[in-house]
Amino acid sequence: MAIDDNEHEYLPAAYTEQHAALAPTPVLASLRATSLTDNHTSLVVAKPDRVEVWDVTETGLVWVAELKVWGTIVSIDQVSVEGSRPHIVVLLSPPNARALMVAFDKATSVLVVTSSQPLSPPTPTLRAAEFFSAIVAQERIALVSLWIGVISCLEIDVDRKSSGKKKRLSKVLSDEDAILKFRDNYNINIREHNLLHISFLPISTYGPTLTFLWLTATNELRLQARSVMTASHSLADLSLPIDVVQPASKLSVSEDTDFNDIPFSCPAARRVVPVPSVTPDGVRSLLVTGDEHTVLYTLSPRELESPNDAGKATSGPGTSPRANARRSPQEELTSGNVKRRKASMGGSKAATAPTDGRGLELIPRWRIRQGFGTVLATEILEDHCTGASAIIGDEYGALTAVGWEFRKGDGGGRLGTVQVLQTAVDSTSPPSSLTYLGASHLFVSSAVADSVLLRLPSLGDSCDSQTAKSGKSKQVAKGDESEAWSVIYTKGREKVAAEGSAQVLERWMNVAPVKDMCAVKDASGGLSHLLLASGASESNSLRIIRSGVGLEELTNILGLDSVERMWPITNSGISQLLLSTPTSTILLQIEPTISIKNTSQVFSNSPTLAAGIASEDGRLVQVIPKGLYVWADVVAGVLGGQMEIDEQIVCAQVVGKWVVIAKRGGGVSVFKTTTDGFELQATKVLSNEVSAVSIFQGPLPGPVIAIATWTTQIYLYTLSQLADSSEPVALTQEAYATSLQLKSPVAGSHSAQLLAGLSSGTLVTYDISIDNGALVLKSRKSNSLGSQPLVLFPTTSPKCEPSIISIGITERMSVIFESNSKTEFSSVNKKDILAVTDLQTSSGPVFAVYSASSGLSLVRVTSLKKLHVQTCDMGSTSTSKLAHVEHLGAVACGATKRLVLEDGDLEETNWVEVRDESTLGFMASYTLKERELVTSIRSVLLYGTQYLAVGTALLPEEEGDSWDEGNLAVVKEGRVLLFKAEQESGQWRLGLEMEVSTVGAVYALETIHGFLAVAAGSEVSLPNFPNINRSLTRVASWASAFVISHLAVIPPFGSREDGDLIVGDGMRSVIVLQVDEGSGKIYDDERDMATHGVVALGRVQDGGEGIVIADSHANIMTYRLSSALEKAATFGLHEEVSKFQSGSLVPSSSAPEVITPDVLFTTRDGRLGVIGQLTDSAARTLDDLQRNMEREWKGPGEVGWRNWRRAGTEVVGKETVGFVDGDFVQHFLEPFFYESEERDKVLQGASSHEHISKIGENGKEQATLEDVVRLLEATASMH
Repeated sequence: MAIDDNEHEYLPAAYTEQHAALAPTPVLASLRATSLTDNHTSLVVAKPDRVEVWDVTETGLVWVAELKVWGTIVSIDQVSVEGSRPHIVVLLSPPNARALMVAFDKATSVLVVTSSQPLSPPTPTLRAAEFFSAIVAQERIALVSLWIGVISCLEIDVDRKSSGKKKRLSKVLSDEDAILKFRDNYNINIREHNLLHISFLPISTYGPTLTFLWLTATNELRLQARSVMTASHSLADLSLPIDVVQPASKLSVSEDTDFNDIPFSCPAARRVVPVPSVTPDGVRSLLVTGDEHTVLYTLSPRELESPNDAGKATSGPGTSPRANARRSPQEELTSGNVKRRKASMGGSKAATAPTDGRGLELIPRWRIRQGFGTVLATEILEDHCTGASAIIGDEYGALTAVGWEFRKGDGGGRLGTVQVLQTAVDSTSPPSSLTYLGASHLFVSSAVADSVLLRLPSLGDSCDSQTAKSGKSKQVAKGDESEAWSVIYTKGREKVAAEGSAQVLERWMNVAPVKDMCAVKDASGGLSHLLLASGASESNSLRIIRSGVGLEELTNILGLDSVERMWPITNSGISQLLLSTPTSTILLQIEPTISIKNTSQVFSNSPTLAAGIASEDGRLVQVIPKGLYVWADVVAGVLGGQMEIDEQIVCAQVVGKWVVIAKRGGGVSVFKTTTDGFELQATKVLSNEVSAVSIFQGPLPGPVIAIATWTTQIYLYTLSQLADSSEPVALTQEAYATSLQLKSPVAGSHSAQLLAGLSSGTLVTYDISIDNGALVLKSRKSNSLGSQPLVLFPTTSPKCEPSIISIGITERMSVIFESNSKTEFSSVNKKDILAVTDLQTSSGPVFAVYSASSGLSLVRVTSLKKLHVQTCDMGSTSTSKLAHVEHLGAVACGATKRLVLEDGDLEETNWVEVRDESTLGFMASYTLKERELVTSIRSVLLYGTQYLAVGTALLPEEEGDSWDEGNLAVVKEGRVLLFKAEQESGQWRLGLEMEVSTVGAVYALETIHGFLAVAAGSEVSLPNFPNINRSLTRVASWASAFVISHLAVIPPFGSREDGDLIVGDGMRSVIVLQVDEGSGKIYDDERDMATHGVVALGRVQDGGEGIVIADSHANIMTYRLSSALEKAATFGLHEEVSKFQSGSLVPSSSAPEVITPDVLFTTRDGRLGVIGQLTDSAARTLDDLQRNMEREWKGPGEVGWRNWRRAGTEVVGKETVGFVDGDFVQHFLEPFFYESEERDKVLQGASSHEHISKIGENGKEQATLEDVVRLLEATASMH
C-alpha cells in the first residue's frame, strides 16, 4: 500500500476493519419517567452503549428514541426541576468518564445532550483506585461515587436562554422549554473508604438528605444519614452511624454465627432503597437489603422515640460482614464457582456509639428473610404516609413482595403495631433493576438474562392468612421488633406455589454475558452458525446465531417435480403460480384452495421462458421457445393473440406491456403487447450469442434494454438506439452474465439501476442516468453471493421499507432488498433452491420456493435482519466451554449444575456433554470428579483417530485460604481427558480412552504436527501415548511464562516452514514457539515483553499470517508473523473480549475488492464484532475518511473519536493505529452528513493534501463520493 511517509509513517501495510454485527444486549438499569415524551409514562433503559426510551401504552412498550454514547454506561437517574422538562442524567465510566444530561426533543423525537461534565480524579495517583457505583440525583444536585474517599457533586441549573450559535454537529432542542445544564462540579472528600451505596431521601428541611452505606476500615457495615451543604462543598451528619449487622445488640460474632438470631441483622448489606412517602410528623423510612434479609429503618427526630429505643452503633471487627464488598452484582453472578457458607458472612464486635447533637435517628422497625439469594434490586410498588409495598429480586430471579402498614395505638404501651405481609411472587431473570410501571406491570431489567415485562398477580390474593405472633413465627427471626412498635408478620405463598403466577408480556433478548463461542461449519466448509454460551445463575442458555433472512414455512406442496422457473399470476383476486419444467408449463392455483388447473395443450405442452400480466388489460403474456402468446383465458383456452418466431428463443423477459426476447444466433427483438397480439418495436442482431436480457420502462421517456452475451459483455440501449443501431453503452465484466434485472433506482438522482448476476456468483450493480437522451453510467459496485452462477428472480411485491427487489440463487439463496436508500443483501439458510417468486395472497405477500430436496414451499419473510438468535434454555446448568465436533455433527460443552440446598449451601456437579449441532438435542455425557471443572475443550485428530480432548481443573476444597473464588491460578492439579463418542443401539455414549494429570489447570488445547499441545499453569507440554496402556507420556515441554492462558497454531507459510505455536500469557503478552515436526521438541522463543495480559487470542490475516489478541485493558491488538514477531495494529475497544473465532458471517468473497472478513469476536457484554483485512485502496480511502470525520463528528458530550478509541491503559494512553472503526465511518451515510454541506468538508479535508484518496492504476488519486459510498456499503454488508 502506498503511504505518505511524512503523514502516516506509523501505519501498517494492510489495514484491518472492526464492525459490530450485534450491539451489546444487557439492560444495566431502567427507570420510569413521567412526561418525558408526549406519552404520559415512559420507560428509560440503559444498555452498555446506549440509552433507549420506550413509551408505555395499552398495547405494550413502544420504542421512541435512543442515544448511542461513546463510553460505557454505569448508571442513570431522572432529574426533575420545577420549570423545566424532565431530564435523564447518564454516568459513563473511564476512559472519558463524564456525566451527560439528556432530554427528549418532542419536535424531532430524538434524545439530545443538553450538558456534559467530564469527571476527573483530584490527583493522578488516584487513577488506580477509580471505580463507579452509580449516579443519584435530586432537584439541582447529582452525586457520583467515583473514587475511594471521594464523592463528586454536580450542581444543576435551569437554562431558559436560547442555545446561542448552534454547532451543526450538536443537536439542540427545537422547542422553547427550559433545559437543564451542569453549573458546577466539585469533589467532596469523605472519610468512608469503601462506599457501597448512596441514595437520596425525600426532600426535608435539612436540605438534600443522603443515606450512606459503607464498609469501614475495621470491617463494619455502617449506615448514616447526611445532608449536602452546597455552600461549603461538604456533608453534614444528620444521624449517628448505625451498624446494620448488629443494630440493636452487643454480641461477639464469628464465622459460625447465625445471623437469623441477631435482631434486625442485615449481613452483607449492599443497597438502600428510600420510601418516597413521609409520615405527617416527618418520619422517613428506607429499606436496607442484603444477601438474605431486608430491614425497614425509619429516620425520625429523636424526640419521637422513647430514650430506651435509641439505635446502638457498634464497632470492632471480627470477620468482615461483607466479602468482596466492591464487586458489582453482575460480577458476583458471573465470577465463577460461588460457594455460600452457612450463615452468610461474619459480623463485628459491639462497641458504644458516640453521642452528640445530631437530631435524627435511624431505627430498625422490622426484618424479613427473603431467602438465600443475593438481593440485586428492590422497587417500591406503592406508598402512602402510613405504609408501602415493595418487590425484591435476587440472584436466582426469585421475586418477593413485602407490604407493611403502621397503625398507631393499641400497642400495649407502645406507639402502635406494624403489619408486615411477605409473599413469593414468581421466578424470573436475575434483575439488574426493577421498574414498576403501574397497573401491576413490572419491567425486570437484566444484565445476565433476558429482560422481561411482567404482569404481577394481586399481592392480597397471595396471602394464606398464616398470621404469627410478633417475633415468634417460624419464618421470622426472634426479637425482630423494636421497643416502640409491635410487629405482626403474615406469610403468603412460598416460592414453589408462586411459580408461574406472573404473566410474561414481553421478552427482550440478551446474550450477555458471553462465556464462550464456537463456529459450526456446514457441509461445504462455510459457517453455518455460531453457538454462544451465555447467562448466569438460574438463567443460563445456549444461543444459536445465524446470519440471514428469517423465514416462516406456511405449507409444503408435494407432487411437483423439476420446476425451473416460476411467475406469479394473480388476476381478479385469485392467486396463481405459473410453473415451468423442462418439458411443460403448469398453472397452480393457491387460493382459495391449492390445486393444479387444467389448461389447453398449447399452454402446457412447452416450457415457459418468461411470463407476466400485461399492464393494459390484465391478460397473461407467455413466451415459449417457439413464440409469444397473449391469453384472454388460460383455463378456457381463449387465446388473444400470438406470434411465431422462426429462430429458437433462448431467453426473454416480460415487464408490463413490454416483452424482450433473444434468439439463437444473437438476435434481439422488443415487442409491445396489444389486446390481440404483439407489435414489433425494435430488433438487433449481435455478433455473439445472448445469455440474458432485461427491459425497464419506469419514469423514462422510453424503455431501456440490457443485453448480455457469453463473452462477458453487457450492452445498454434505449429503445430508439436499439431501433436505429446506435452505439450502446458497453460494460465488460470479469465473467459472463447469467441473468439481468433493470429496475427503478434506489435514490432519485439516477434514472435506472441494473443488477447483473454473473457466472462467478457475483452481483454487480450499476447506477444509470440519461443525459440528453444518452445513457450514462454513474457508478458500479459488486458483491459475491456465492461461487456458482447467480440467477436473479425479480419480485413484484408492493414497495415498502425495506423493499425486497430480487432473489438471487447460487449454491444458496440470497434476498436482495433496499433499505435506507441502499441496496443490501442477506442470505437464507436453505439449500438446493432452484426457483423462487413472490406471490400476493389474502394474508399478505409470500414467497414460493422450489427446492430439489423438499419440493415447493410457501414461506413468509419474518425478518430481513442480518442475525437471528435462537435460545436453548439451560436453567441452572451453566455451560462455560464449547467446541464443534465436526465428525459427529455435534457440539461439546463443559457443564456445571449448582443446586441450592435447604441450608443455603450449593451442591455442584460437573460433566462433559455432547449435543446435536443444529437442534442442540442431548446426545451423551460423562460425569467428572467432584469439584472438577472443565476449563478447555477441543476436537482433535491424533494418530488418525478423532478424539474429544477435555482439559480440567481440580478445584481445592472450600476450607482454608488456598481457594480464591474464580481464580484458577491457585489450582494445583488438572487433567487432560481423551474421549471417543460411540453409538450403541441408537444411543450415544462418551468413552474415556486415556488421561494424564497436569500441574495446574488446563487452560488450552491445540494440535500441531500430530502432537497434542497442553497449556497447564505456566507450562506447555506435548504428551504422547504409547500403545501399551491408556496413559499419556510427555514428549517435550516449555515453561517460561507466567500463566499460559491461550494457544493458537499457525500453519506453515513463507519462511516459517514448520508453522508456529502461539502462546498467550495471561500476565504478559504473546510468545511464538516452533515445534519440531518429527521429535516434537520446542525451540526458537520469540516474545513481546509488554504486560498486556492476554484474555483472548486468535488468527488474523494482515498482509499475511498474523495473530490478534485482546488484553486486560480492553484493547485489541494484532501482530504480524514475518521474519520476526512484529506489532501491527491497536484498537481501543473498551470491552472485554471473550473469544476470537476464525470465520465470517458472509462469504469471504462477498466484496474481495474491498475487504476480506476473517475473524469474529464476542465480548462479555454480548457484542458480536467482525474484523477483516482491507485492500490497499480501500484502506487508503477509509483511513482518510476516518481522519477527516474525526474533526467533524463528535460523540454525545462532544467526545472526539480519537479520545473515545484511545488504546493503552488508564495511565499511559496510545493512539488507535492500523484499524478503521467500521461503526464510526458508517455515520458518513447518515442524512446529517450525506445530505448536508458537512459531506463536502469531509471529502475535501482541511487542505488539498487531506482530500480523501484512493489507489488507482496510476497510483494515488482523489476519491469521489461514489467511491466512498461504494466502500461503505461493501463493508456494511459484512455484518
